[in-house]
Amino acid sequence: MDRSMYEFGQEMAQLMPKFMREVFKNYTMTHSGGDVTIPQMSILNVLRHGGQLKMKEIAGYLSVTTSAATGLVERMVKLNLLKRVAGQKDRRVIRIHMTERGRRIIDEIEKQRYKMIMGLFSKLTPLERKRYLETIKKLYRIMTEGKK
Repeated sequence: MDRSMYEFGQEMAQLMPKFMREVFKNYTMTHSGGDVTIPQMSILNVLRHGGQLKMKEIAGYLSVTTSAATGLVERMVKLNLLKRVAGQKDRRVIRIHMTERGRRIIDEIEKQRYKMIMGLFSKLTPLERKRYLETIKKLYRIMTEGKK
């Protein structure tokens, strides 16, 4: 590995956690009294786009065990963010749905995400924004290659 790649890796390893901490701090501190955690936001976000899911699907999305996902969902049910709904054909099949409160919170988070992105990226030139977007898309493709 050449020296410049090593230095790049070192700098990224130090900067990335700081960057992500700032991003997540903005989400948790500015909405709904901060009572929703990052993993809970992830579940609300996937349900927002995917409708209703089984516990095993939620666990897969979060890359955790089904029992860990169950504990997280249980806390969200107590917060009135999610509800369990038994299947019509097979009552043993439980699907997780978002409540109206959960939808309001994830909608607010989405508005804040957009506002944060606009504020942050408005400080870059159009060319810098274009390059950033191209790079992040390429990195995403590399990271998810072969996972689908």
